[in-house]
Amino acid sequence: MTTLSEKTPSLRLLSEKKRWLLFGAPLTTTRYELYEEKLVRQIGLFAVSIESVPLSQIRNMALTQTTIQKWFGLSSIHVATTNPTFPECVVKNIRNGTEFAEQLRVLWAKAESPTVFTAD
Repeated sequence: MTTLSEKTPSLRLLSEKKRWLLFGAPLTTTRYELYEEKLVRQIGLFAVSIESVPLSQIRNMALTQTTIQKWFGLSSIHVATTNPTFPECVVKNIRNGTEFAEQLRVLWAKAESPTVFTAD
């Protein structure tokens, strides 16, 4: 039996392409897409690998920017998940990283079962 969410296609909210660290050129085949309920990483041109992380499985995330990334207007987002087969997803060398991270945080907060954090 299919649910309503499986019948209706999800709307892609943001899409970013991984870029070369030098010059910030989008000459790679890695694409990151943010939907209302998941984060998707698609790698490859001929042999394509697609990894999907439900937003309800996100445990933590951090936005980082090295000096070279800062020069070219790039940043990376490290996403830790509760999924043991896919424990971390790095959205690497993208433009508009702050916007991507903020949209991810908003959607993460709206997830049906967000992860509860405890201080270690």
